[in-house]
Amino acid sequence: MNMNVNIVMDGSGSMSENGKVSIMKYIINSAKGYSKEEGTITLFLYQWGDKIECLNDLAEFRIQDVNSEGDITEFVNKHTGEKILILSDGELSIKTQKAVRGMQGKENVFCIGVGCDCNFPAIRSLIDDKNIFRPQDIITCLRAMSYTER
Repeated sequence: MNMNVNIVMDGSGSMSENGKVSIMKYIINSAKGYSKEEGTITLFLYQWGDKIECLNDLAEFRIQDVNSEGDITEFVNKHTGEKILILSDGELSIKTQKAVRGMQGKENVFCIGVGCDCNFPAIRSLIDDKNIFRPQDIITCLRAMSYTER
């Protein structure tokens, strides 16, 4: 099965702490290796700050001194039928939390909690627990994505 995975990396200021950027690089590089091995997974990278922007390469990722308030609901609607993987420490604004709670199509949204200080309770309040993973489980996450309904 061919699968597009849109990886949305939280670029808010809290992601600059505790080696979170290195953890995200580990996740991306592991996902790239697995996608090459599988040959049926296409990865697209996005930076999530005050808006959600497509990245050509991981080297373009930059931490911004803003909250991740880009419209994730609009992004999910635009990518209906594709998988979305959010990499975040869970420190999301109230605006973003409200948008995600009311969002349709969340069954295709997955999250990897990043950092030793990740706010997993906040992430669990937004996304189905079966779609939340830890960084070391990136391959398991990609496999789970391939088994969910489109």
